[in-house]
Amino acid sequence: MAEPVSSEVIISPGNSRKLKSNSEHSQCPTFVYLPELSSEKIGGKVLYSTDNQEDAALNLLKSCDPVWNDNALSLDKHLDGWETSSLSSQSCQWCIIQLGIPGVVYGIDVDTAYFIGHHPLRMSVQVAKLSTENSPKTSKKTSKEERKRLSEWAASKDWDELVPAQPLQPGYQTSCHNYFKISNRNSWTHLRFSIFPDVFSPGGGVARLRVYGQPAADLSCTPNDSLTDLLLLQNGGVCVCSSCPKMIQLASTLNYDDQSTTSDNTCTRPGENHLLPIFDLEKLKDTAVDVFWAVYRLGHPGIVKKIKIQTGKFDCQYLSFCRLEACLINRKQNFEDNGFEDKADLYPWQTLLPLTGLLPCTQSVFEITPPRHGGVITHIRLSLSLSAPNPVKHKLLSATLKRLHIHGYKCIPSFPKL
Repeated sequence: MAEPVSSEVIISPGNSRKLKSNSEHSQCPTFVYLPELSSEKIGGKVLYSTDNQEDAALNLLKSCDPVWNDNALSLDKHLDGWETSSLSSQSCQWCIIQLGIPGVVYGIDVDTAYFIGHHPLRMSVQVAKLSTENSPKTSKKTSKEERKRLSEWAASKDWDELVPAQPLQPGYQTSCHNYFKISNRNSWTHLRFSIFPDVFSPGGGVARLRVYGQPAADLSCTPNDSLTDLLLLQNGGVCVCSSCPKMIQLASTLNYDDQSTTSDNTCTRPGENHLLPIFDLEKLKDTAVDVFWAVYRLGHPGIVKKIKIQTGKFDCQYLSFCRLEACLINRKQNFEDNGFEDKADLYPWQTLLPLTGLLPCTQSVFEITPPRHGGVITHIRLSLSLSAPNPVKHKLLSATLKRLHIHGYKCIPSFPKL
């Protein structure tokens, strides 16, 4: 069910999604560009851990990269991650994690960054699919009675083995990422992550646990006349391909509701709630413009009524533009085909939002007139056009957009019989 990915991949600690060169991107497993279903940003939670350290285990789900703690060598300090107690007598420590979004797991990255000499020798992952009613309710401060109830609940569930016990590499720069490719295509809601410390050094831990996959959202209970964000990750919207790895990194951050308690430092522009006027490409033909694009599959076919774009904090001395196109594709086709990016230009794209200039720290709303096919669409193509020198191009790309919302109504398309 799980296949370890070659350990010869060389990347810096905790930096699998921020590689610096195309060669490094080619070495990185393709599943790391899928949504991170376990991230705290989309609602991932640690329900229980056997070492009574749920707060420490929550570090596994952080979206940020692990950082080195200069005081980690002292007795009262811990590394950035889930570090179990050195006094524990158990041969195995485990925690129960509720995925932020139920989904199909395609790959797992167990990051042992900075855990050197006291990293777990092995780990395993088990999974379960539970309804909302069967999922345990937890509070911030878990009492002894609650811990006992959670322990009994975890023991009573039938857990399916997703990754059998596998060895882990130490947290050196060249070996900290332990990738496991998953072939099981069932959908899951919870997982039990187990680590097996060295019997001679029972303490230790893991920096991050990243679970990558496709969301399995169910919009069947959403009324057809209810305005819904069809692009939202929690509703099943997902980026299927892009022009380059940098673009798919950006695209994967645009379509989710941030459930974490941390806030960013993006400033706002009081009194300004608009973008620059729509531009004509012909007027920009003498300007050197690089185009980056990403294709999203909507969580459900629908009719788009409103688009909301929120820009990030970037240097407005460089020209930045965006365009949105839409098309209707038969969902019976295989959207996981690796060659989809090669076929993207062959589909009948219709303009949804013309080329539009962007200003930093701005939120804008556009009312949409439906395109062809009766207005029903299944895919969105986002194109970003940037006029900037190479040294700042990728930095500008990552900061241009912050959120993209596609609001519309669910609709079942009709396709002609062949």
